[in-house]
Amino acid sequence: MVDFEETDIWKRTLGQQSKEYEKEREILRTEYFRLRDKSSQLAGEISDYFKEYTVHDVTHSDALWTSADMILNKSNIKLNPAEAYVLGSAFLFHDLGMALVAYQGGIKEIKKNPMWKDTVASILKGKLGRHITEKDFENLDPEIEKEATIQTLRSLHASKASKLPETPWKDHENHDVYLIENELLRHSYGYIIGLIASSHGWKVEELEEKLPSIQGAIGGFPKEWTIDPLKLSCILRISDAIQIDDRRAPLFLRTLRKPSKYSDLHWNFQAKLNQPIVENKRLKFTSKSPFKKDENKSWWVCFDTLKMIDQELKEVDSLLSENYDLTFDIIGVESIEDVKRLSRLITVEGWQPIDTKIQVSNVGKLVNMLGGSQLYGNDMQVPLRELLQNAADAIRARRKIDNEDEDFGDIILRIDEDCHGKFIEIEDNGIGMSKDVLTGPFLDFGQSFWGTDLMRREFPGLESKNFLSTGKYGIGFFSVFMWGKKVKVTTNRCDKGRDDSLVLEFEDGSYSRPLLRIAEKDEQIKNGGTRIKVWIDNEIYRGVLDGNNQKFRHRNISDFIKNQCIGFDCNIFVIENEIKTTVVQKDDWMTMSPKDLIIRLIGNELYEKLYSSQHKSKIDMAIENMEFLINEGGEVVGRASLIGRIVDSELEVEHKDFSGAVTVGGFRTSDLYGIIGILKGESQRASRDSVLPTVQRNILHKWIESQVEKLSKFELDEEIQVSIASCARSLKGTTGKLKIAKHNGKYVSSDEIISIVRKNESNEYFIISYEQLYNKGDKLIEFSNIDFLADFSYPIILNNRNIEGTWPEFDFYWGDREGNDIGRFIVNLISEGWGCNLDEIERSGSMHKDPIYRKINKKNRAIYHYIVVKKITHT
Repeated sequence: MVDFEETDIWKRTLGQQSKEYEKEREILRTEYFRLRDKSSQLAGEISDYFKEYTVHDVTHSDALWTSADMILNKSNIKLNPAEAYVLGSAFLFHDLGMALVAYQGGIKEIKKNPMWKDTVASILKGKLGRHITEKDFENLDPEIEKEATIQTLRSLHASKASKLPETPWKDHENHDVYLIENELLRHSYGYIIGLIASSHGWKVEELEEKLPSIQGAIGGFPKEWTIDPLKLSCILRISDAIQIDDRRAPLFLRTLRKPSKYSDLHWNFQAKLNQPIVENKRLKFTSKSPFKKDENKSWWVCFDTLKMIDQELKEVDSLLSENYDLTFDIIGVESIEDVKRLSRLITVEGWQPIDTKIQVSNVGKLVNMLGGSQLYGNDMQVPLRELLQNAADAIRARRKIDNEDEDFGDIILRIDEDCHGKFIEIEDNGIGMSKDVLTGPFLDFGQSFWGTDLMRREFPGLESKNFLSTGKYGIGFFSVFMWGKKVKVTTNRCDKGRDDSLVLEFEDGSYSRPLLRIAEKDEQIKNGGTRIKVWIDNEIYRGVLDGNNQKFRHRNISDFIKNQCIGFDCNIFVIENEIKTTVVQKDDWMTMSPKDLIIRLIGNELYEKLYSSQHKSKIDMAIENMEFLINEGGEVVGRASLIGRIVDSELEVEHKDFSGAVTVGGFRTSDLYGIIGILKGESQRASRDSVLPTVQRNILHKWIESQVEKLSKFELDEEIQVSIASCARSLKGTTGKLKIAKHNGKYVSSDEIISIVRKNESNEYFIISYEQLYNKGDKLIEFSNIDFLADFSYPIILNNRNIEGTWPEFDFYWGDREGNDIGRFIVNLISEGWGCNLDEIERSGSMHKDPIYRKINKKNRAIYHYIVVKKITHT
């Protein structure tokens, strides 16, 4: 006799009895044992891939009868024999989808599922720390394939359970073989068994939506033998959740399998747990032995598991008691509210658990702080940036999912007024949001939807299609509360009808509970997408136009978008005063003329001012030299000219005025000094004020080399050449024929420095700081033949708010030939002129206690800022 035959449920329903309907019971009992025998063979295959997991074989299914007996002991929930057969069958089927052999196509079938490739993509991103390409899927590491298969089987197993009761296998004679052999029972109960087995992977609130109502008895059975799918699903759900005792983690099996560190936390705590008992309608778990200090993590995993069980019990109790007047014999887990009391049941030794897990007691306050000015400052342009970037992400995702061409995707921005006042509204025709997304990650501060299991379930195949989202942190939407407290979100998934449109309304910002409802007819979104409407006052709107940037004052919202959305890959339209204007066309930064791109970057007013001045030739040069930067994978990651800095005190032009831009998701985020044009970038932190360009180093160097070659053909003022060369070196690039320093009163290039060193017989050179001498206001300096005058500074190219975002990385070490400044570059040139390696020369730092002396205005002056380079001579 099997253990479950001793349970009260079995005895009352399918056990041998002398009562009426014994013949019908015998049919169900016999067929159940046949099913159990076959399914146990399938369940035995689960451990092929899931050795890390605790026991999932038939003993787990058998133990669920004991769990069910416990929760139904004094309950008003009763089962008839037909329900007991269906429930027991669901016990057997619920985890069988974890066995690879349950998929008749085997590993090939799993690999064809979009979820498998999505999972591989997710694993690769984590391991490689970058976006992936199709090439990354070639010659996969077997361990990655195995891990992806495990995760995919785990994700698919609940849905697979719904199909297995009616799935045939072919035997060696090509005959159909079913797990449920009896044709009448298979046709009558197979579908509902599968549905109940699958339901353990659903949310509690989905049970009522997805499960059918009570089913009548089948022909030949008593009419009272109806099937209540909701009741049975709840029993399966709770029975499965609470079966976590030592029967699932046998000690010897744990020794054989040697689970990894994290999995072993589960094995350890389950091996220590006794079977639970029921006291005062609470489930009481106890441990066989204390958790020692080095087992504290396992104790906390146990605690989290018991909290999950407690939550499941409460949700199921609420569902059954409020709607069906049914209750289980247990409604919670004893002492789960207090870790100190729980530790008397799940005992510890040598330490005391204190629940110090980080908590947020005032979510609204946190959202207002980190979703608003505390993170972004008082820049009222931030919410618009975030909303536009979220809209663009949704459009990019839809392109991938629906195989739309790259021209698909419109964003419409409306400025208008209604009875509530002035509002800004942003609408896109992207993927839209389901109820689960809208009430899940969308409202979960700090939880992005992109790259999650929910994304992979809602849009299979999206991750493996190399979808790249701009949003990473899950906080961008909450910046809208910087504008106003009244917000309305309307959305509809792109694969749903207009009647499925949903509305989420905020009346008092993040402090209020939003209202979720079905959209009215005039609110519906026809073909999918999202519309976000925020009511603002005129002062806030003026702040949107002006922002914190003194460089630009925008006349209207269209001017702002043109200047800020300079690299967008979506069309942006503005509707203001009932006039619709095309403001940005998809990727027009790549197709417009270099002149128009420069005007978009710096504004027409500044362009006209500079072009009418002595800087005209420099701007013409920038227009002529503008080039694309294309990474090795073929992605266009920039379009720019190396120009050096334009500074003009008479025109009140600072170096930051004539600047290029780094874009993230098409939105301008940081300025580029010395470069005019656009480079694509990635944000380094949630506020997106720290970004790094994505151009590959070798591609950047090729671009610099090309730019320097082009610039060398112009008759440039020598000081301008030095300025541009200094920018090129700051980017760790070549300087070509550009002048980089002075020697004997003349400007010299890198090749000329090498030639000077080769001709001279000196074994010592001095590289003197440009800055120190020019600060004296004198140019009557008498240099020796062994002096070079150079710029020791590092021109900042990327204007990031924090030094951590410096790009390319500054190098402060002498041994690197790629040193950023001209001074150290000359050290390398002198070494090359001598025909030496760097380790064959001596060089000092640039600041000295002992000065050298040079004549300035015919008087000896002390110079402290210099580099000494000496050739090592061997005697």
